[in-house]
Amino acid sequence: MLLTKPEIQQVLEQVQAAFPNLTNWEYNNEKNEEYFGFSIWGEFVINTEELMPRRFFITLDTYEDKWQGCLTIGQPSYLWSSADVGDAHLVDTEPSETLQEAISALKAKIVQLLAAFSSEETERCLRRSLSFVEVRAIASTKLTNVLIKSQQKSRTKTKLFLPE
Repeated sequence: MLLTKPEIQQVLEQVQAAFPNLTNWEYNNEKNEEYFGFSIWGEFVINTEELMPRRFFITLDTYEDKWQGCLTIGQPSYLWSSADVGDAHLVDTEPSETLQEAISALKAKIVQLLAAFSSEETERCLRRSLSFVEVRAIASTKLTNVLIKSQQKSRTKTKLFLPE
């Protein structure tokens, strides 16, 4: 998927608002040997005064009509990302219908990753950092999945109890 200039501006504003501590936002808006289409990434650098500071990247990209998010270290995510050349995927998401869903899913995965290395209190603080809209979107997706499964089960039960 490729975006128009106004769409790119809207995406840039949305990702900057979602990840306000990231800088140096860049994007690719073409299909080539490194990207399937539009991709945007921002950078977070730890200990900038060091000779080789740690660089973390949030990348949100498209494939066909879906959005996906990645947290990487070393360089942004692209088709040829590899730990052999100094970068690694830390977290990525399943394809999402919208950019906002991909952002919310990525933030939830990052919280899950960080929670593995932190206390329960830190995890609660991380979870509180998700905006109300993101929490609502995640809850809505889970509720939808539960309702679909419930409907499928009730259809199966209905079929089982129908008189012949």
